[in-house]
Amino acid sequence: MTDEMTVTLIIAAVAVVVAGVGYYYLMRFMRGSIKLLMTRTSFSSGEDITGRFEVMAKKPLQGNRLVATLIGREIIKTYEDGKTNTRTRQIYKNEAVIEEARTYPPGFRESYEFVLPPPDLNELSFMKTPMGGALKTAMNLMGDRRTIIEWNVEIRLDAVGIDLAASKSVYINA
Repeated sequence: MTDEMTVTLIIAAVAVVVAGVGYYYLMRFMRGSIKLLMTRTSFSSGEDITGRFEVMAKKPLQGNRLVATLIGREIIKTYEDGKTNTRTRQIYKNEAVIEEARTYPPGFRESYEFVLPPPDLNELSFMKTPMGGALKTAMNLMGDRRTIIEWNVEIRLDAVGIDLAASKSVYINA
């Protein structure tokens, strides 16, 4: 295989991937959207995370469930031989079901409110659980400046076909 053929195949493969991703987002956009609105994105440990969101359906959607989720991810960066390695793992997930299965007709538009209780990082009973232990370890490692905890609120309409979703980063002060 010549160098020109290799370059052509690589370009074709990249084009197929880009076209596939573009098609996915176009189909998702054509079905509808979720707009997440939060007046605050910084919260104290133990303080409820609140907000609202709007679901808009452009085409009929068969929803399995509509959920609001608080997700905590530990991000660890290590530096070795001039290279940076990044590892991410989910250490917390709290889900609130807003609606069970239902059909959303074309033109549907409705606002919802949500309340997600975050983990109380100072509460001993939580810290004794496996998830709390992992969170405590992650928080202790933050002093080396290579480990951070990233928090996100995600709203997801789990639907037949392509899901609709929106997310926003939040900060939880320990």
